[in-house]
Amino acid sequence: MNKNIKASSWYLIGNLFDKAIAFLTIPIFTRMLTTTEYGIVNTYISYVTILTIVLGLSMEASVQTAYFEFKEDMESYASTIAIGAGAFTLIFSAAVVVGIHILNIQVPWIMVVLAILQGFMTYVTNIAKMYYMMQVSYIKRVILMSVPHTLIAFLSVWGISLCQTEKYMGRIVPYALVMTAFGVAILIGFIRKAKCKFSKTYFHYAISYSLPIIFHALSLQILAQFDKIMITSMRSAAETGVYSLIYNVGLVSQVFTNAFDNAWLPWFQKKMYQGGQEKTVNKNAGRLMMIVAVLVAGIILVAPEVIKILATQEYWSGIPMVVPIILATFTMFMYTLEVHTEYCYKRTKQIPIYTMIAALSNLILNYIFIPQYGATAAAYTTLVAYIVSFVLHYYAAHKCNKDVLPFQIFVFPIIVALVASAFMQVFLNAWICRWIVAVILGVLFLVYAYKNKLLRTMLAD
Repeated sequence: MNKNIKASSWYLIGNLFDKAIAFLTIPIFTRMLTTTEYGIVNTYISYVTILTIVLGLSMEASVQTAYFEFKEDMESYASTIAIGAGAFTLIFSAAVVVGIHILNIQVPWIMVVLAILQGFMTYVTNIAKMYYMMQVSYIKRVILMSVPHTLIAFLSVWGISLCQTEKYMGRIVPYALVMTAFGVAILIGFIRKAKCKFSKTYFHYAISYSLPIIFHALSLQILAQFDKIMITSMRSAAETGVYSLIYNVGLVSQVFTNAFDNAWLPWFQKKMYQGGQEKTVNKNAGRLMMIVAVLVAGIILVAPEVIKILATQEYWSGIPMVVPIILATFTMFMYTLEVHTEYCYKRTKQIPIYTMIAALSNLILNYIFIPQYGATAAAYTTLVAYIVSFVLHYYAAHKCNKDVLPFQIFVFPIIVALVASAFMQVFLNAWICRWIVAVILGVLFLVYAYKNKLLRTMLAD
């Protein structure tokens, strides 16, 4: 079997297993936690996700190029960027303590400590994931993708059952402790192999690479996470709980789009490097978009019943939000294709600018509409922000090469997704009609994917 196919297959399995654990535990946690408690947990996770980027300065991304530059000394490189981020974390922590004291912010200190600790250790784990990916050590990477969250799930059920009050801590504490345990083990391993080496050369290389993209990465996470934080602060944690559930259901489609993107990116880069491959690229991009559109349409049609199975009735008020959230995921996949073009032409300076504009638009719209319309507004503002991002990156990519990924390849897939969304709204209470159409789309998805043999062709090429 082709090595790329084998590695991609294992990454898909690991990603699916990881997401399956998260998805299958939703019915457990939504029944063990109130909407308020569920909202607090997801708000905490949003803070951790953002902190992971801030504390690590996105230096783990530099591993993909450093691996070729310093292949024989990667343990020292990993040790350097871990130690450097650790020093920054200490400075950041001191600043947070001082800021909370000066501003007299009332916040549970235990959650602040756990969030910072987990954010840093998650960054360390991400270094190892990137390192193993470059080594094509897919077994090790899959272990890091799946084992921690499996342990977290089991320990969380146990932890919640032990808590008489503040049950959300039964979910948060295992999350933080497991990620810390894995992070410490990885950190010790790197430092021991490198003999606690810190290289100014390696650190300068990592910072030079990461600083231009940290704003892009941070903006992406603001788009993905800050709406939960704003709903909690401007409305209630209970509303965040409902929104988070719907958001998690919507991310099911992202599991597949991420897998498709992992297959598409190396193939796309190769074809663009060869030159004169625009027609081939556009043809396969159109096929890929249709596959994704049919998949997204099917998920939209069955989402209401999935939500009713996953959660108790107090969460069902969020069902109308599923359409804009899934469409946002679809739009995110579209703009990702355009961003790849920008990277190919090394137009990296403009990428964070456009992503920051999209993130800023999301924050402004949330600030205006969340107080009045709540979580529903956040769902639609997220969609609007991703549309803004797609338009900006489409414009930028076509300044690089106007013949790559023309808008025509997106038109019919967009129509398919919008028709499915409208059909879901019209037949919201007629589940049989929706499921019949979803089954038909599922058959068409399998037939089209098999007939075109798109992913296998890209992976083998």
